[in-house]
This record gives sequence, structure tokens and C-alpha cells, in this order.
Amino acid sequence: MKAAERVEKDGFAEFAAGSNISCDELCERAKSNFYLTAQEALEMRLIEAII
Repeated sequence: MKAAERVEKDGFAEFAAGSNISCDELCERAKSNFYLTAQEALEMRLIEAII
């Protein structure tokens, strides 16, 4: 189980890199099944553009 958690956290770290949200915050939010609008994701710099 620890290996799976480490792989998951590594994935979140890659996703959060360069964004305005920390890996820890992203991990915590993911536990509660949160959703973002495209605009929110853009503002957090999780995505580059909305097309």
C-alpha cells in the first residue's frame, strides 16, 4: 500500500509542478473528490489554456 501511495503522490507532484497549488494541497483536495471549472484550473496554472 505504501508503494501505491508513493506513486500517487509522485503523480500529484508532477501535476502540481509549475502551478499555483502545492502537491500537498492537491493531494488533500483529491481525497474529497473535488472538481474545478476550466477557468479555475487555468487560474491555478494547472492547465495552459482553454480552447
